[in-house]
Amino acid sequence: MAGSGEATRILVAGDIVDTQHLYETAWSGQGLVGARAAECVEEPGGAEGLRKLLLAAVRQPDRSLGYEVDAAETPRPTGSVRRTRRLVGAWAPTPTATGSKERVWRARLRHEAVLKGGDEPGIGDDRGHDRPPDAEAVKTRAPAVVAIDDANLGFRNHAKPRSWFSEGAPRWIVLRTVAPLARNDLWQDLIWGDRAGRSADGQLREDLICVVSADDLRQEQQSSISRGLSWERTLSDLHAVLSQDPILVSLARCRYLVVCFSADAALVIARSPDGRRTATLVFDPVGIEGDWSSEREGEVPGQLTCMAAAVTLWAAADAAAEGAASDPLARYVEAGLHAVRDLVHAGHGAVTPGLTPDGFPFERLAELLTTTETTKHGSQGAPAATLAHVVLPWPDTGRFAPGWSLLLSSQTPPEQEEPPSVLGLARLLVTHGPDLALAGQPRAVFGNLTALDWREIESLRGIRRLMSRFEADPKPDRPLCIGIFGPPGAGKSFGVKEIAKKILGERGWITCNLSQIEDAADLAGPFHQARDLVLSGITPVVFLDEFDANELRWLQHLIAPMQDGVFQDGHRSHAVGKVVLVFAGGTSPSFRLFSEGRSVDTDKTFKARKGPDFVSRLDATLDVMGPNPREDNEDDRTFPLRRAQLLRHFLAPSSTATLDIDADLLTALLLAPRYRHGSRSLEKLAKALRGRPGEPIRCSALPPPEILDLSVDRAAFEAILGRNAAFRAADAVTRQARHIHEAYLARAASEIAKAGEGERRDAERNWAVSPEIQCAFDDLPASVQEDNAAAARRTIDVLALIGMGVTKRGRERLERVVGAEEFKAQVEHHMERLAEAEHDGWMAHRRAHGWVRGPTRDYTLKTHDCLKPYQELSEHYKARDRMMVLGFRDRIVRAGFHVVWL
Repeated sequence: MAGSGEATRILVAGDIVDTQHLYETAWSGQGLVGARAAECVEEPGGAEGLRKLLLAAVRQPDRSLGYEVDAAETPRPTGSVRRTRRLVGAWAPTPTATGSKERVWRARLRHEAVLKGGDEPGIGDDRGHDRPPDAEAVKTRAPAVVAIDDANLGFRNHAKPRSWFSEGAPRWIVLRTVAPLARNDLWQDLIWGDRAGRSADGQLREDLICVVSADDLRQEQQSSISRGLSWERTLSDLHAVLSQDPILVSLARCRYLVVCFSADAALVIARSPDGRRTATLVFDPVGIEGDWSSEREGEVPGQLTCMAAAVTLWAAADAAAEGAASDPLARYVEAGLHAVRDLVHAGHGAVTPGLTPDGFPFERLAELLTTTETTKHGSQGAPAATLAHVVLPWPDTGRFAPGWSLLLSSQTPPEQEEPPSVLGLARLLVTHGPDLALAGQPRAVFGNLTALDWREIESLRGIRRLMSRFEADPKPDRPLCIGIFGPPGAGKSFGVKEIAKKILGERGWITCNLSQIEDAADLAGPFHQARDLVLSGITPVVFLDEFDANELRWLQHLIAPMQDGVFQDGHRSHAVGKVVLVFAGGTSPSFRLFSEGRSVDTDKTFKARKGPDFVSRLDATLDVMGPNPREDNEDDRTFPLRRAQLLRHFLAPSSTATLDIDADLLTALLLAPRYRHGSRSLEKLAKALRGRPGEPIRCSALPPPEILDLSVDRAAFEAILGRNAAFRAADAVTRQARHIHEAYLARAASEIAKAGEGERRDAERNWAVSPEIQCAFDDLPASVQEDNAAAARRTIDVLALIGMGVTKRGRERLERVVGAEEFKAQVEHHMERLAEAEHDGWMAHRRAHGWVRGPTRDYTLKTHDCLKPYQELSEHYKARDRMMVLGFRDRIVRAGFHVVWL
C-alpha cells in the first residue's frame, strides 16, 4: 500500500500475446474497391496490452488518479523453452450495427496459433522479459495491486508471485484467467498461499479477485451453464457449477469473483470475512447474453482485458483509500462493461478513407474505464446504455429459493426474509408508464409485447429462435408447430403474433377458430390460404384457436399437417408447404395440465383422440399467464404486474402520460382475488372507469354493484377498496398532522443548535421556520393545518409503492406486521422512489391550493422555491423528503395503527 505522498503502484504480470492486425486498405466511402491490399500493425497483447490500457487510464487528463503502472520483470535464464500465442486478425470496414451506413474496423477473420519459441516471453515469469529489467522498482517499494493476465501460455506454471511480495504483500491481486480453470501451479499459489494447499494461518486469502468469462466456464467438462434464455436460468446454472463441481468450487473462494457474460452482463460474487456470499449482477435489463454482439458484424478481441483493467482500477482506488473506495466494485465493473460495449460497437475506430488505425484503441477505452457513471456514450456514435444493478443472495450450497427471480430480488434488500412484493412496481407502471417504472428491470421486448416473467421470457425467446431458424431453412422437413396454453381471456395470440411479424412479416397471419366449424372438411380452407401464400414467397402462420374444443375431436385431423405437412381436401391430399402452425388451447391454463393433469376418464379420451401423438409433434409451447394468479403456481407473486400492464394499456391516453387514479382504487384493481373472465373482465372494468383524456380516475366512476359483480367478486373488491377508511378518518389524520408539525419544529431547532460556528448560517437558512408556523398545531392557520393533514393522508399512498399498507391496532394478527428494522431496510432499499413520491404528493397538494414556483417561500404570495421536480432539488431538500419517509412508521404507530405487508 502506498505511503503518504506516494503514488499507488500497480504491478502487471502474465503472458504476452503476439498480435498482428491486417487492415484492408483498398477502401473508399462507397465500399471496397480493387484488390484487397492490407496494412499490418503489430503490437503485443495479453499482459502487455493490459499494462498499456492501465497506463492510458491513469494518464487520463483531468482525472489525477495518482497511480503508477509497472511491469514485473526479472532476468531471463538461457535455454528456456516456452510457448507463445500469435493472433492474426483480418480487419475490414463493417457497419456499426445492422442497417447502418457508418463503418468501423472489426475483424472478419481471426487466426490463432500457439507455438513453441518466439520473441515475446511473459511479463514477470521466471524466464524474464526481453526489455531491460527494472529491478530497483520492484525491490524498493511493494506494489499495492498486482494484476496478472494468464492466457495459458506457460506463465501459470512458471510464475513466482511470492517473489514480488518480498517487500510486503499487495492489498489486492487481480487475476484474469482462461480455461482450463483452477488446476495449475499459479492458481494454487494464489488461492491457498502456497503449493502445500494452505496459507500460514490456515485461512483463505482475502486479497484475490478473479476475472473469468462465462464461455471459459462452459468449456469445463461438467459445466452446463445455459446461454441466451433468461438471466435467472443462467445464474442458477452458474451457481450449481460453482457450488458442486469439485474443481471449480475453488473459484468461489476468492474474495471477489467476476464472471463476464459477453458484452451484456457481469456478475460480481463477493465473500465477506465471515464467509457469507452475496452477488451483484450488472446487466442490460432489455438484453440477454450475446444480444449486443449478435447485432454487430465481425469480432473485436480484448473484451476481457477491458474488464480486468476496470477491476484493477477499483483495486487501486481501494488500496489508495485504505479499504474505503468511494464506489463499490460493481460500479467499476459497470464501467468495464461500457468499455466492452464500446469496443464491440466501434471496433478499432471509424473508417476514414486513406487512414489506417494504429491498433487497439487504448485511449478511447481508458476514458470510459475511468468514468463510473450510470449512463455512458461510447465514441463513434455508440448508443447510450443504462446498465442495471441487482443484488441477490448467493447460497453456499443448495439452490436459489423457490420462485426466485431478478425482478423480485430487485424489490427487496438481500437480507429480508419476507417474500418480495411487486405491488409498488405495478402501481408505478400504471401511473407513470413503462419507461419510468421498468427502468432497470429485467424484461424482454417482442414488438409491442413486453414480457416480465422469466418463464414467459424463456418460452418467447425459444420460439423466436426456432422461428428464425425455420425461416432461414429453405426446405424444412415439416411445419413448425407451436402450442399456446392459458386461461380464457389471457391474450394467447398476441405474443407469438408479435414475434411472427418481426421475423416473417405482417401479411401471413391466418386465423381459424375450431370451435366454430362443424366438419373436418372445413379445415381445408385455412390450409389452402396458407398454401397460396407459400407459393407467393411468404411463410404463413396458421393460428388454430381452441384446437382442443369439442372434447379434442380435432386432434386426429391435425396430426398429418403437423407431421408430414399435408392436409386432406375431399379425396385429395395437398402439401401445405413451409408454414408455421400455432395451436391455442381453450380448456387448460398450462401445457402441463393439458398433457398431464387429467383424470382416469379424460385420460382415456386423450389417448383415443391422439393426444399423445399431438403433444409429441409440438416443437415449442408457451403458457400465457393472463391477469389472474396462476392455478398451477401457488407462489405466483408477479400477477399484479401483469394486471398493471393491461391497466396501463386500457387507461392511459399515451405511453408517457401520467395517470391520476385514486390510490385505494388502484390497490383494489391490482389485488382483487380474481377477474372472472380474465383480461376481458379487466378491460370491461377499465372502460367503465376511463373518462376523457386527462381526467382523473376516481372511485365514483365504478359501475353499479351488480355490474361490478360481473367482472370481480364485488364483496372482496369493496373490502380492499375500503381497507384504509379508518386511517383516512379525521381523528387519525389530525393526530398524525399534529405529530408531523411537532417533529418538524423539533428537527429544525436541533439542526440549528448542533451546527458548528462555520455551519450556523447555512443551518439557519436551510431550517428557517416561518413565523406563521412557529407555534402549536392548534394555533396554526387552517391552510397550514391542512398541509400537514395532506401529508398524513398520503402516507399510505407512498408506502404502497413498496407493497406496504396499514391496519388498525388489534387486527395485526390477521396481517403480516412490518417490524422496525425490516421497515427501515425496505425503505432505504427504495429510498429515492419513496422520497420522490413524497415530494410529488407535496407538490400536487400545494399546486391544487394555488401555490406556484417562486424564488422564496412566501405564505402570503403562495410561492415556494421547491415546487420543481425532485431531481432538481438541492441535496438538503432531498434529505428532508427522505427524513419524512423514514418517520412514517413511528407516526403510524403513534396514531394507533401498524404497518403491514399488503
